Amino acid sequence: MGSISGKAPIPAPRLSKENNNNNNNDRQLRGEVDDLRGEISSLRDQLNTQMQMFSEERRRWEQERKNRSPSPKTQFRNATHEKRTANRSPSPKTQFRNATHEKRTAVLLSNDRLI
Repeated sequence: MGSISGKAPIPAPRLSKENNNNNNNDRQLRGEVDDLRGEISSLRDQLNTQMQMFSEERRRWEQERKNRSPSPKTQFRNATHEKRTANRSPSPKTQFRNATHEKRTAVLLSNDRLI
């Protein structure tokens, strides 16, 4: 009997058809993942562009609305309010608010006491 010197040989992995197919599948899947990432990136860019465009359009519409004359509904409401208040005499509070500074600070006398 001969003596075995050293360590036993380490088996090398076999290259089989299965192993080759797995590598091809992995490469194919990685390629699909990269394609999907690129598509997601381009869709995100499109969405951001559209959001910015709509934001600018909204600002423009709001500016146009501010510059436009009042709506017919607002004009009607104002005219109705003016008709209702035209025949009324101003309330004491309104008279006081609209009075000059001298009238507001004047001392009022009532019989025997200051008011």
